[in-house]
Amino acid sequence: MTRAIILGVLLSASCLTAQQVRMFGQLEFDAGQFRLVTPGVVLIPGAFDLANEVGQFVEVSGDLVAGVAPTLQVTSFQRADDTFELNGSSRIGDTLQLRIDSPSAITYYFVGSLAPGFTPLDGIPMLSGTVFVELPTLLVSSGPLQSSWTHPLPVPNNAALVGLEIWFQAAMFNGQFVYLNARRAEITAT
Repeated sequence: MTRAIILGVLLSASCLTAQQVRMFGQLEFDAGQFRLVTPGVVLIPGAFDLANEVGQFVEVSGDLVAGVAPTLQVTSFQRADDTFELNGSSRIGDTLQLRIDSPSAITYYFVGSLAPGFTPLDGIPMLSGTVFVELPTLLVSSGPLQSSWTHPLPVPNNAALVGLEIWFQAAMFNGQFVYLNARRAEITAT
């Protein structure tokens, strides 16, 4: 009950400084909370029943909760048509597979960074979504998109890379640049 009171006070206080944001990600339920898998944004579902959506890629909009990072009071929720997945192997000498699926995008972009970040883009002309990787980023691949694209990314066979974390994120263009979910890969030994 104490948590509910503290959360209520935080939500009330945030109404004056709420920032509306849009995010994409895979929904999970962990430690009693709904969150986006990467980068772990906590979702306060409000009137939305998220229980049947666990494991699905979702698009959520809402207000950032001031002072509680990163937490989103959900005001809009739907399954995402646009997704980014990271498959393959992150072992040295193997290959990662970066995949985007989008029925509406005409161009895709894969970016990478050595750290996570959190930069909401809504309110900036021609940009939407949230950048979950630290800026600046490195452009890994881009090109025209016809529904889906998989980019193979070889991991160099160099033991000095073991333990390195790389954060990837996909963006797409469909009249505006939309940043989708992020994924993390840790380079491992063979």
